[in-house]
Amino acid sequence: YATIFNSLLRPLQEFFYRRAIERTQIKDSPVFILGHWRSGTTLLHSLIAEDPEVQSLRSLQMYSPSPPPGAGPVVSERVAYAQRRVEEWLDFCPGQKPMHPYSDKGAWQLIEDEESFSLDFHTAYVYHYFHVPTLEPMAVPDADPVGAFSFHRELLQHWQWNTGKTRWACKGPSHQNNLD
Repeated sequence: YATIFNSLLRPLQEFFYRRAIERTQIKDSPVFILGHWRSGTTLLHSLIAEDPEVQSLRSLQMYSPSPPPGAGPVVSERVAYAQRRVEEWLDFCPGQKPMHPYSDKGAWQLIEDEESFSLDFHTAYVYHYFHVPTLEPMAVPDADPVGAFSFHRELLQHWQWNTGKTRWACKGPSHQNNLD
């Protein structure tokens, strides 16, 4: 009965959250960490993300984006699911461990912003689609950076809503070519 009850209430919950999240303002301009591969951007990103007032995207948010963190505590099942997915990737590609010093944080590890574009299929980020054998890594089905970054902003609003935090540290190679 709980599943039926939850299913019936879901549209109401989505309506309530969507309106509140859409009104969420990103007041402080995000810090965009730019640079070429192997130039220290990962280290800088991880240092800035240690500030408790700064938000950065995490694997948990990619693998289990809803409900938003402002809706209440994150349930252990969501964390466990994201943890398993991160461990699968690291088992598949152990070379990632030395390149990303925060991979030991599992579900709470930092991610690059392009990973979040995978939620809207603006990017087929290899990290999330490595089980698809014929997929070309970083394939971009929709070469619309405006759409991808518009979706990115909506995600930041979603994950910022009701948390009391307004500062973001964003990192990803695509920012370099798309910021004005």
